[in-house]
Amino acid sequence: MSALAPLSPHSVYPSRSSADSVNLFYSRLDDTMLQLGLLEKNWNNPLWVELVDFVSQDVLNDIYSKKEDVIKLFGLLKPNEARCSLSERALERKVSNLVAQGFSEGQAIALVEREADCQFHFTSRERPKNYNRLVQKLADQEESIKKGWTPRYFQAYNDLLAFSIPLTNLKQDLSKVVSHLTSTAQQGGGCIELRKNKNTHMESIENGKYTDIVQFAYVYLPNIGIVEFQLLHPFARYTFTRNSELRENPALKAVMPNLFANKFYDLVKTFILDDANGCFAGDQNARNIRHQEILDRAVALHQSFGNGEIPQDLKDILLNL
Repeated sequence: MSALAPLSPHSVYPSRSSADSVNLFYSRLDDTMLQLGLLEKNWNNPLWVELVDFVSQDVLNDIYSKKEDVIKLFGLLKPNEARCSLSERALERKVSNLVAQGFSEGQAIALVEREADCQFHFTSRERPKNYNRLVQKLADQEESIKKGWTPRYFQAYNDLLAFSIPLTNLKQDLSKVVSHLTSTAQQGGGCIELRKNKNTHMESIENGKYTDIVQFAYVYLPNIGIVEFQLLHPFARYTFTRNSELRENPALKAVMPNLFANKFYDLVKTFILDDANGCFAGDQNARNIRHQEILDRAVALHQSFGNGEIPQDLKDILLNL
């Protein structure tokens, strides 16, 4: 394929049936994986460009049809589902113990519910990946080359299926979820790659230290394709969602602030990482001071927008840091 321009879904193989096209794609993807794997160092390989000749909207629709298979394979729960292994009396005891340690009752209840519940809740894309969007992402990489950047052709395919899993408690959840994804992918005959932060060039856990509140994991599963798992602290997810809303609807800039402004996102991120890395161990007062600074900065950030109030869902996230 010489030009990276949007194609009609059957422009390369017009006489091939839909089923044949789907089977050929999986065969070609298997070959590509044998040669490159999911290794991040290979994301600039031209084989990812050549793979587009075997993609069609029918292929992307077929991959999306296997979403429920992925949900079952990884034991994911939808947001309104819960799995609690503790009795009501045991939960009450845990709440009482946390209150005795200095937590408020609300904080204690939130912590206990989080521990008792299954950590693998998810949200996901509600429709198949769009073919023209995939081709455009490849074209965007060509623009990166013109700017002197290293292309990442793999990123056109990294979210053929995409799930977001919350990391409400970074220290408890991140390693648990990564371990679960890794073992399940391997049991399913696939593999996994964790994307490094583009600025720090580190994964979210390096040498026993937490370095980020976001971790992208890419899983390859035979006969399904490549699945993206976005492992996000709720504050990161909220910030990214708001940022997308502001970008897509500029009129919203008059009623809600960008949470990256005045380094507010960095302030909250650093607090979450310090907490996970034990920086407040034995010093609840220091933690309370830092937490209050976040709440005060959030109030100041929202004062000149809309009605000046912090949205309740953001307030709940910040109160439960």
